[in-house]
Amino acid sequence: MSTPTGLSDGAISVEFPAEAADECITHDGILPGEAPWDKRFALHMFRYRQIQSELRTMLWERFPSCVQVDLRAWQEQMRDRIDTWYQSTPLGNDLDAAEQKILETLEVTHRTAIFHLYRPSPNIPSPDGQQGVAMAQAAIKVVELYERYFRRHMLSIYWRSIENIFLAGTGLLLAYAQFPAVREVIDFASLEAHVHTCASLLWGMVERFPSFQGKRDAFDETAKKVLEELRKARTEVETGDFGAGRSTDLDIGPSTFQAGLDDHGGINHGHMDQSDHHHLTAPWLQGVGLDDHLTPFYPSQGDLFSFQDFDIMDFMDNSFVTDSNPDAHFSTR
Repeated sequence: MSTPTGLSDGAISVEFPAEAADECITHDGILPGEAPWDKRFALHMFRYRQIQSELRTMLWERFPSCVQVDLRAWQEQMRDRIDTWYQSTPLGNDLDAAEQKILETLEVTHRTAIFHLYRPSPNIPSPDGQQGVAMAQAAIKVVELYERYFRRHMLSIYWRSIENIFLAGTGLLLAYAQFPAVREVIDFASLEAHVHTCASLLWGMVERFPSFQGKRDAFDETAKKVLEELRKARTEVETGDFGAGRSTDLDIGPSTFQAGLDDHGGINHGHMDQSDHHHLTAPWLQGVGLDDHLTPFYPSQGDLFSFQDFDIMDFMDNSFVTDSNPDAHFSTR
């Protein structure tokens, strides 16, 4: 969620866990012997957490003025690391159904990492066209995968899923509006279909996690306004009727991403009961725009939520349940 880390990787001196069965780790050294699958998978996820931590550090933290970093070169290296991580997922021949589902759903973990690598951030606020394409393609795949998992009752940590869907949807809208290269590879009909899928998923997921109703409503209002503006711009381009001061570019301004928001970042729904107000505020969309300094991804200090609505969190970005017990939680060993 791009929040600050509690302890930076540079402050950690403990060695990475050994890739050996626990009984093979002795006072006299590490003996030969492969670790069981659950430990190998745990180590695999620890490496993913290291990738997440580096993404957060490189893209969101301020570097000292004396430090020179080639972020473009780092992005290329990180993309290779993310792909290598996914390709090196530990497999097994005797996995149970829950473990097999975990492996199946690692694809969305992989695509989410790619999305975060290329989305606008404080240190790279203006990605280029090809990075915009990579972000849009990752966002589309995230949406498609979440739709599949949701239909098959494979999700249980709904607050995390809602965050991912919300970011993927707004990221896709931003990429299409801002980058001509994206519009060359994604047609408007496909954009509308994916955005509508995002909205449908958010409605279904918020039924399981009502505290994020405001985020769902913010997406609905924003997506409606953005699609209207894009549709209008496309019509003007096709007819040649741009009006005074209008260009042929489809880029839309910051006011579009403020659709449906009042001056305090809340949803304009007219009169509402005061007790419902905490569900309908959307501070995470304050200041959202398409210029070089504003993106729909910067969390504000007021973007708070409570963990009281669920009782367990595992180290996965997604957790899974069986079709026979859709309300049960899965936790790793």
